[in-house]
Amino acid sequence: RLFDNHIFFNANTMTNVQYNTPNVIFGTGVSSPVINAWSMAPSTMIQSPINMQISVPGALLIDRAETLDLHFLSKKQGAGHGKARVAVNVKYMGQYDDFNILSPVPTFTYEEQSKDFEVFEPLESHEVRHICVSVPLQKTSIKKCNFIVLSVTRIDPEHGLEYTEDIYLASAILHYTQL
Repeated sequence: RLFDNHIFFNANTMTNVQYNTPNVIFGTGVSSPVINAWSMAPSTMIQSPINMQISVPGALLIDRAETLDLHFLSKKQGAGHGKARVAVNVKYMGQYDDFNILSPVPTFTYEEQSKDFEVFEPLESHEVRHICVSVPLQKTSIKKCNFIVLSVTRIDPEHGLEYTEDIYLASAILHYTQL
C-alpha cells in the first residue's frame, strides 16, 4: 500500500554559503509578523545556491520523489513584472558514497528545471506576493539511510524577459510516495 507524504522546509532550515541567515523581507516583528526568505538574484548575476538537506530514516523506504514545491515571495522593487525559472540539483548519497562539495562543478545525481513562471510585484511596498512553483523530480528510487541534498539556483527563462530583481524563497515541500 502506498502513502503520500511530505517533508517541509522553511527558510530557517535552508542554507546558503553567502549568508548565515535568511533575509527578513516582510514585517517588523513589533506590530506585524515577520517573514524570512532567501534572496535569489537574477540569472545574470553570480548565483549562490539555496540548499536543503534531509536524511532518509533507516526504517522508512521512500519509493519515489514526486515534486518539489517552491514557495517564492516578491516585493515591490520597481521592476514591475517578468519571468523567472529555477534549476534544482539533486544529490542522493547512499552509505559510504562520496560527494566532492569543493569541486568547481559538483557531480549531482541529476538536475531538474522548472518551467518559466511569472513574477508580478505587489502594488504596495508593505505587501509581498506569493508564487508557488512545482518542479517535477525524477521517479528515482530513494533508499533507506540516504542523505539527500537539494540545491536551488535561478536560471534564464526559456521565453520572455527575465524579472530583473530578486525573488525570495520562503519555503519548500518535497512530496514523495512511501511504501
